[in-house]
Amino acid sequence: MSILFKSTEELRKHVSFLYATADFDNLVADIEIATEELIEIVGEEIYKKVRKAYVDGENDGVYVGLIPFFQRAIGLLAYLSYAENTDVSHEESGRKVKLDKDSESLPWEWQIARDDAALRKKANKAIDRLISCLDKQIDIVPEWKDSEQRKGINSLFVKNAKEFNDVVPIDNSRVFYLRVLPMVKLEERNLISYLGSERYESIKEDMVKGELEADDRPIVELCRQIIPLRVMAKAVKRFPVQVLPDGVVTKFTSERQTLKASTPATLEMVNSVSKSYEMDAEALTIDLQGYIASLNSVSSYRRKDTDYRREKFFSV
Repeated sequence: MSILFKSTEELRKHVSFLYATADFDNLVADIEIATEELIEIVGEEIYKKVRKAYVDGENDGVYVGLIPFFQRAIGLLAYLSYAENTDVSHEESGRKVKLDKDSESLPWEWQIARDDAALRKKANKAIDRLISCLDKQIDIVPEWKDSEQRKGINSLFVKNAKEFNDVVPIDNSRVFYLRVLPMVKLEERNLISYLGSERYESIKEDMVKGELEADDRPIVELCRQIIPLRVMAKAVKRFPVQVLPDGVVTKFTSERQTLKASTPATLEMVNSVSKSYEMDAEALTIDLQGYIASLNSVSSYRRKDTDYRREKFFSV
């Protein structure tokens, strides 16, 4: 795979704590893995354009401006992978730990976990900056605008990280939103069974026009709350705690089951957190069903036409 780095010195511009003596050849595999991880998030076409600008040595243009954003995100992800394998040396007789016993000591497991979490958080922020930069220039970067990652996103009830964050705190993480985007789309489709296909399509058309009917606004608002809750109920089960946003991790309240602890969250704790999201979503779903039922009741009501000339009246 073609990468965006040629030397350790170039990598250290974005990962300053990497030692200058680090062998670049030993870093290449981790850079390639990190590049693949980023491509899964932003798409391959935009990466190819940035890579071409890097190879061609262009001095202007939007893709040249994106190079450092890509390099920083990839560099941090690569270092995280690299550091995990260099904590011990791999030798013919097995794995070893080499220390200067007079001035060095092994870190505690919780210290390594905390450092890994800090590196992951820094890498995610770098990816968020990249996505933010792409969003600001979306009209002149068709590879991003038309990417699979963004296809159909503007027509969703929950179409960005901010709207998701308004319901479930995810630190406004664009990268996390893109990770769960397939779940967002799935949960929206699941709501059609409550809304009905005709009403769903009508609301979608009105959203595109920016002309929502007054009766439909509460439906959209309820859907925008239900979807993030349902998504998180699944996400906490499928993703490791280490990659969840801090706002979600706070749900794991046990001291031994937090991100910074050495003991991973138990299945019981994960199920408990997931259940709390499911219960909140279910309560809102009941509200949605009740509201739609009230609309159907009103729309199905027809005043009886009466010909009073044929009615018989009497007085007392």
